[in-house]
Amino acid sequence: MPGLASRTLGRIVKWVAWPFVILLFASVAFVSINVAEQKPISPLDEYVYLDYLSKVPTQGFVRNGEETGDVARHEISCRGVAIYGLYGTGCDTSSTSPDSTFPYEGHTGASIYTPAYFAVTWVLAQPFVWAGMGLLDAGRLVGVVWLSLGTCLTYVLLRRLRAPAPIALGLVLATIATPAIYWATAYISTDAPTLAVSAGLGLVALAVARGRAHWAWFAAASAVAVLFKVQNIAAVGVCALALTVSALVSFWPQRGTPHPVREVTGSLIRSPLVRAGIIAGVAAVGAQIVWLVIRARAALPVADDVQIDSTQLPLSVSALVTESFKFLGAVGGAGIAPGAIGTLVITLLSLLSVGAIVAILFRPRPNQNAETIIAGSTLVVAVLLGPALILGTGLVAGYYVPLTERYGLALLPAFLACIGFLFSGRSRAFGSVVAGLGAALAAWAIISS
Repeated sequence: MPGLASRTLGRIVKWVAWPFVILLFASVAFVSINVAEQKPISPLDEYVYLDYLSKVPTQGFVRNGEETGDVARHEISCRGVAIYGLYGTGCDTSSTSPDSTFPYEGHTGASIYTPAYFAVTWVLAQPFVWAGMGLLDAGRLVGVVWLSLGTCLTYVLLRRLRAPAPIALGLVLATIATPAIYWATAYISTDAPTLAVSAGLGLVALAVARGRAHWAWFAAASAVAVLFKVQNIAAVGVCALALTVSALVSFWPQRGTPHPVREVTGSLIRSPLVRAGIIAGVAAVGAQIVWLVIRARAALPVADDVQIDSTQLPLSVSALVTESFKFLGAVGGAGIAPGAIGTLVITLLSLLSVGAIVAILFRPRPNQNAETIIAGSTLVVAVLLGPALILGTGLVAGYYVPLTERYGLALLPAFLACIGFLFSGRSRAFGSVVAGLGAALAAWAIISS
């Protein structure tokens, strides 16, 4: 009997662990192969991110108006930037090259970010640095950790939402082939933790909704999420809205007749789900405001002739409409022209995401309130995220910068959850097809790296 119990336990562990083994292998292979190719610096601000990474152990954070240091200038002078070419006046003269020969007139463009991502990445990069690797490649290789954590947490989230294992695995594997994941994890990028942060938020919110965690945990996690990157507010918004609506839905069926507004309001205020949703939003916005105050007080004077490389457009109604649909039409996009596999994956995920949301909202299944709430929350936040971001910029600066599709990466776990809802209840053969297609896309992305 002990031998039988041991063998049974071993089989269970093996059955549970194999999806994680596949995801870890795919994540490690994808990032390490790309890093090993010694690609030029990413045009998505990797130059200033490297500068921040090199300064975080001594300065804590970079200040607005600060000049970039020798580490970043050397790398951009020697490697150049993908699409744009070389900067500076030569690989061996980067420290003496004029500021005007570097992006942002030699100044940082990363001071808007808190040190959260850079501090964690710097620590995780040190074993590679000790092994003799340069900071740029060491920082890039930390993408292995971020992608592994992101894929595994997303898989757990889909499984907690009752997606069958093959379908959950196939959907997560397919995300590895998206341009957003490539630019986020194969380079030093503040987008690297986004998949893990968003999926982690979803798991915490789910635990709160099911009464397995106190609402304060979600509020704290939301504050941490936006400290990694403000665009993670999208994931906070989806979870907070879903929790709040869940409280409303669960409250009304228990009441047979209408009640006074005071009683209804009091019951909702006492609901831990409503508290979680509201306080999480306040905590997320508050954390970002605190950081902006710190940043403003630490800022250095900036010369009038410093030019920020960005497209500045007037804020208009047409701009609001355009940005409203940006994240629905390019799920997994990065804002840079994708290759064949990238185009295929973006098209598939976009069609499936929108199709799943529409199907869930307009043909709800009995006793599937959670699916409808999550799909509706995802749609609302996906549509409002773009206008909210450009309104914030427009009110402060008087103009707006067109958003890039990679800001929608925080919504990817929610989109995958909706697709998982759509695919649930299908045959085992269908699940195997999804798993096989996801594996094929991931393998294609790895091999073509």
